[in-house]
Amino acid sequence: MTAHSTLSGAELHDPKGVYPTPAGLPDQNEAWRLEDPSGYGVINCNLVDDEIAIGSPDRSIALKVYDSGAGAYVTLGSGVAAPRGLQATTPVGTIEALFGFDGAITDASANAYHVALAGTAGGVARYAHLHAGGGSKQGFVFLGDTWLTRSTASSPNLDITGALTLEVLCAPLGLTQNLGTDTWLSQWGYFVSLADAAYGAPFSRARYGFNGGVLSASAAQIGYAHQTAAAALAYTTDPCPPLPGLLQHLCVTRDAAGTAIAIYVNGVLRHSATLAAAAGGTAGDTFSIGTINGNQAGYTYRGWMGGLAVISGELSAAQVLARAKYALGLPA
Repeated sequence: MTAHSTLSGAELHDPKGVYPTPAGLPDQNEAWRLEDPSGYGVINCNLVDDEIAIGSPDRSIALKVYDSGAGAYVTLGSGVAAPRGLQATTPVGTIEALFGFDGAITDASANAYHVALAGTAGGVARYAHLHAGGGSKQGFVFLGDTWLTRSTASSPNLDITGALTLEVLCAPLGLTQNLGTDTWLSQWGYFVSLADAAYGAPFSRARYGFNGGVLSASAAQIGYAHQTAAAALAYTTDPCPPLPGLLQHLCVTRDAAGTAIAIYVNGVLRHSATLAAAAGGTAGDTFSIGTINGNQAGYTYRGWMGGLAVISGELSAAQVLARAKYALGLPA
């Protein structure tokens, strides 16, 4: 690698006429330049445009900067940085519950809807860092034997029947068969739900349920479901399951009427539908993360989760995209 100029500090003057221009440069607009052996510019300090350019069309360079908050270097380049998690504010509606899973399962919203561990052995808290873009984000790990729940008959802020947004930052585990259920049922689970735990059938008295997985060899999906006042199941799905091992921002919105549903993957609208009826019937009293109906067999999420939010408002497509970019660490 060769340097066209070794001048630095006060001796590096711009060519705008204020100071003399350093001599010996092939382009007098350049104050400093590094090249790779093939002659392509890698770092170029341009004092006409007051900018420093890193990389070239023929040689991309990743810039690492130290993030004191994360205690590690974060790689900038290729449009990917460290995942940030979910934003604590929203331009529409109110965040009724917000979980960051940064070493705890507490609700960071004003409502403090903290959840409790539950599972086959009472629940085991597992936390792990997911590394992406040169940084990392801590989250909660569900392995199918643990879920998070809050059973209460007095959760008015979570019992939402109208405008709603459910948001999750996750990375599912690889496809694994779920024993005791459909022989093809793999990597299926509920990210979040509000349903009556007293009923065993899936979706019973559910105000909302956001789910995804591989249902059979030819039917993989991400979906939303709720029960209507007539105790009938209302649901919509899109053949786009969360991809195993990849960090993804998943979001579903519902309008004020409780019937228009939109499903987003990484900020991009994947599916929209209008259900026949809004959520109704008896209010659900069990708020669950990673399952539904107090762990209905075969519907437990398996994977890493780095954030979950319940918002009493319908975010627009632009707002979902902005939140997805923030969560994934992408440029706005």
